[in-house]
Amino acid sequence: MLEQAGAGISNDFERPVFSRYPRLGEIRDALLERGAADAALAGSGSAVFGVFRTQRRRAEPLVHSRKIRFSSSKLYPGKTMAVHSGGV
Repeated sequence: MLEQAGAGISNDFERPVFSRYPRLGEIRDALLERGAADAALAGSGSAVFGVFRTQRRRAEPLVHSRKIRFSSSKLYPGKTMAVHSGGV
């Protein structure tokens, strides 16, 4: 379980991609500020995603999207399809 925002997910591409495209880093930081338990760059930089503990927390970036300037970005809220405890 993630105990501290931004402490559990990492992507080695973040440093070079955020250096070249600082807006992506701003979006990641905004997700963390708006309640994401964690947020990171997906893959080689096609998207930034946030992980939220509750539906209510997940809605925060949508409600405040104009305040955090997501207007030129697209937000796609998703849901966890299944939660597994134990092995695969």
